[in-house]
Amino acid sequence: MKSIVTFLVLMLFFIGFSQEKKIKEANAAYEKLGYMNAISIYIEVDKNGYGSPDIYKKIGDSYYFNANYAEANKWYEKLIKSSEIIDFEYYYRYSQTLKTIPDIEKSNYYYALFSKLKKADSRAQQFEENSNYLEQIKTNNERYTISNLAINSTFSDYGVFQSKDSIIFTSTRETKDSKLDNWTKQPFSGLYSSKINKSKLFESSKPFLKNTIFNSNESTAILTKDGLTLYFTRNNFKKNKQKKNAKDEVSLKIYSANFKNGQWTNVVELPFNSDNYNCAHPALSADEKTLYFSSNMPGTLGQSDLYRVAVLADGKFGAPENLGITINTEGRETFPFLSSDDELFFASDGHLGLGGLDVFVSKMNKDNSFSKPINLGSPINTAYDDFAYVVNLETQVGYFSSNRPEGKGSDDIYKFIENATIYSKEEQFFTGKLEDALFGTPIANAIVSLFDDSKKMLDKTTTNANGEFILNNNYKASGWYLKFEHSAYETKEEYIKSQLISNKNTSIVLLPKEIQLKHGVDLAKFFSIQNIYFDLDDSEINPKAEKQIAILLHVLQQNPELKLEIKSHTDSRASADYNLELSNKRALATRNWLVAKGININRIISKGLGEKEPINHCIDGVKCSEEEHQMNRRSEFIVTGY
Repeated sequence: MKSIVTFLVLMLFFIGFSQEKKIKEANAAYEKLGYMNAISIYIEVDKNGYGSPDIYKKIGDSYYFNANYAEANKWYEKLIKSSEIIDFEYYYRYSQTLKTIPDIEKSNYYYALFSKLKKADSRAQQFEENSNYLEQIKTNNERYTISNLAINSTFSDYGVFQSKDSIIFTSTRETKDSKLDNWTKQPFSGLYSSKINKSKLFESSKPFLKNTIFNSNESTAILTKDGLTLYFTRNNFKKNKQKKNAKDEVSLKIYSANFKNGQWTNVVELPFNSDNYNCAHPALSADEKTLYFSSNMPGTLGQSDLYRVAVLADGKFGAPENLGITINTEGRETFPFLSSDDELFFASDGHLGLGGLDVFVSKMNKDNSFSKPINLGSPINTAYDDFAYVVNLETQVGYFSSNRPEGKGSDDIYKFIENATIYSKEEQFFTGKLEDALFGTPIANAIVSLFDDSKKMLDKTTTNANGEFILNNNYKASGWYLKFEHSAYETKEEYIKSQLISNKNTSIVLLPKEIQLKHGVDLAKFFSIQNIYFDLDDSEINPKAEKQIAILLHVLQQNPELKLEIKSHTDSRASADYNLELSNKRALATRNWLVAKGININRIISKGLGEKEPINHCIDGVKCSEEEHQMNRRSEFIVTGY
C-alpha cells in the first residue's frame, strides 16, 4: 500500500512539473508574440486542471490580438468568473467580444461597468456621454454598396493603395518561397499588385517588389503622385536578418524606396523609426507635404496612436506630432487615410463602435485640428475588424478590409461605392436631449415632433432612457417647429427660423407640471425667469422687471414659510469689480421690492456674483454674440427653506 501511495505522489509531482514546464514554454512564446503557438499549450494546461486567471487572460489576449473575438470571449468569461481582482481593461475587451457573439445587452453592461470603474479613460467618458451610441450609429447605415474582390485568397488580403489603373495590396498568400509567421501561422505578408482592365475587372495578382524579403512582413504601401517614391511597412530588418529589441520583439518600421531603371532601389527606413517601438501604415496628405502613420512611440495615449510628420522639401522629415485626444484613445487607432477633402479616415477600437476595429472619419479644421470622429456604420463596420479604408472622392469608389466571417480568407478586401457621404447623411438628422428644467435629469419616453413652417409633421419619435432623440430632417424649407410632450411636464414648442443644426446635440429643458418646494430648487427655472431686466448699468426696478418679480411675490404670499436666496449674475463685459458691485445692487433691489410689497425681510437673502459663474464660454477676452452674453445675465431664486 505504501509503495502505491509513493508511486501516486511521484506521478502527481511529475505531472505538476510537466505542467509548469509547459506553462513556461507558453509564456515564452506569448512574450515573443508568437501567440498562436502559445494558445495550444495554454489550452492543454487548462484541460489538465492547471488553468489560472493568468492563463485565461493570456489565451483570451492571444485570440483577441489575432482578431478571433468569438474564441477570446470564451476565455475572458473564464477570467472574469475565476478572479475577484480584474484589470478593468478586461471588462472593456470582454464587452467588445460580446458584440461578436452577439450579446449586446451584456456587452453594454460590461461597458458600463468599465466606464464606472475607469472614469478617467476616454473610452469610458464617451460611453457615459452617449450610452445610446448604437442607435446613433444606425443613422449612418446603408450608405454603401459593397462587394468582395475576386482577387482575394484563402489567406489574409488587406490594405489597398489605388491608382488609376491598378491597386497595390498586402497578402499572406502562399508562394514557393513562403515561410510561416509564428504570430498568424500564415506566410509572411508581401506586397502585390493587380491591374484593372477595360471591363473594370482585376487581372491576376503579381508580387509588387521583386526583391521582397520572404522571412519578413511587408505591408500597406503608398506611392507618390509621380510614381517615383514608395512608402511601406516592414519588420525591422538589417543585414538580411530580423533585428530584435531588448524585449526580444521585432518592431515594425516605415521604409521608403525610389523607382529607378524599372525597379525599386535605395530602400531606407525613415528617421523617426526605432527598434523599441512600432511605426506602420503610412498615408500621405493630398499635397504630399505630410505623412500620417500609426505608432506606439513614447507619448502615445493608448495601445497605438495616429501621428503626422512634415515631409520637407529636401526629402527630410520634421518631428512626429501626435494627433491628440480627439482622435486617439487608450485603445488602438491605426490605418490612417487622408482624402482629397482633408477627411481623415482611420480604424479604431477605442471610439464607440460595433465591435473590433471600426472605421471612423474626422474632418480637418482650418487650424489643422480634427473634428469629433464619426462611425461610418454598416455595411462598412461590423462586430469584427474593419479597417484600411481608402476612397476616391471623384468616383466615390474605394476599398476597405475586414475579417468578417463571410469572407474568403482571414482578411478580405472589399470594394465599395459610396452612395451618400457621411456628412451629407449627418445633415439629414437632428439630435437632441430632453432634461428636467429643475434638476437636469434626462426625460425618458417624451414625444418629440418635428413640423415644417406650415405645421406639416415631418417626423415623430420618443426619447430614450437618456432623454435622447433623433429626428429626420429633409431640409426642403427653412423654419421649423419642434414640439415636446410628456404627461408629467408642460408641453413645449420651439420655432427655429434657419436650418436645424445637425452636428451638435441640443439640450432642451421641460418644466414639471408640479413642483415640490424643497431646498435647492431654482424658481427662476421653474417659472422660466431667465433674467430680471434692468436698464443698462442700472439697478433700479423698471416695469419689465416688476412683471417678472411679481411671479415670485405671488409664490411667497401663497407660501408664507418659503424662504429664498436671490442671486444676480452679469456678463463678463466691464471690470470684475464693477460687475460684482452692480450685481449686488440688483439682487438687493429685487429683495427690497419684495419687502416693500409686504414680504418679511428675514425670508430673503440677496447675493451678487458678478461675472464669477458664467454658464458658457463668454469670459474676459472671448468674443461672443449679444445672445451669448445674455445667457450669463441671469437671476436665480433658490429655495433655502420651506
